[in-house]
Amino acid sequence: MEKAEKFVRLKRLLTQIAPGNAIEAVSRPGAEATEDAGYESLGPGNAAATESGLQKLAEDRVHEITPSEMLGLEAIVLPRNRPVAFVRGQSYDDLEDPWVSLNDDGVKRRIASLLPLIGRVEVPSSPILPYAGTGFVVGRGLIATNRHVAQIFSQGLGLTIRYRAGDAAIDFKRQIDAPDDDRAAYLSVRAVEMIHPYWDMALLRVDDLPTDRMLRLSVK
Repeated sequence: MEKAEKFVRLKRLLTQIAPGNAIEAVSRPGAEATEDAGYESLGPGNAAATESGLQKLAEDRVHEITPSEMLGLEAIVLPRNRPVAFVRGQSYDDLEDPWVSLNDDGVKRRIASLLPLIGRVEVPSSPILPYAGTGFVVGRGLIATNRHVAQIFSQGLGLTIRYRAGDAAIDFKRQIDAPDDDRAAYLSVRAVEMIHPYWDMALLRVDDLPTDRMLRLSVK
C-alpha cells in the first residue's frame, strides 16, 4: 500500500474514533503505558513519534510523515479505539458509539456468519489466567492469534518455539452466556508454529479445525 493511501485510511479511521472527530483528541497511551497498549514493537520514543504523527495527520502533511510516525499511528489500539463485542447465540450485542454502524441487521448477518471461525484461546494449566485472548482459523489446522497471547504459554520467536502440548486450547463456543462446562467445540493446541519477531501475531497448530472455511488476512 502506498504511503499516501495509508495516510488517507489512517486519517479516516482515527477521525471516526476520535471525540468530536478531532484527530488530536484521539485516545492513546502515555509513555509509561506503551507496552500494555500495543506499543511493544515500536521501541523508545514511540509516544513522541505518535504525537507528531497525529499533528501531521490533522494538518494533511502526508509528505512529511516518517515511517516511525506512521507505525505509531497504526499502533493506537486502546480498547476504546476498537470495537469489543460480546457474542451471544448466533450474533453479538449492539455496540456503542462510534461503532453503531456495526449494529445494522445486514452487517450483523455478514459478521455473524464468521463467528464460528473465531474462538477464545484458553490457558488450562495457568492458575492465574483462565484465557489469553482470541484466535481465528486462517489455514488447515492453523489458528492466528496475537504474539503477546502466544507468549503467555510458550517461549521463543520466529520458528524456534518452546511449548508443551496441552498448555493452551481454543474454545469456539465460549460466549457471554455459554455454560462453563460446554466442551463441544474445545480443541487442544498441539504446537505453536510461529511467533512473529516484529508483528503482533502468532500461528497455533490445532487438530480437527473446520476446513470448509477460513478467514483471509487482508490489508484492505
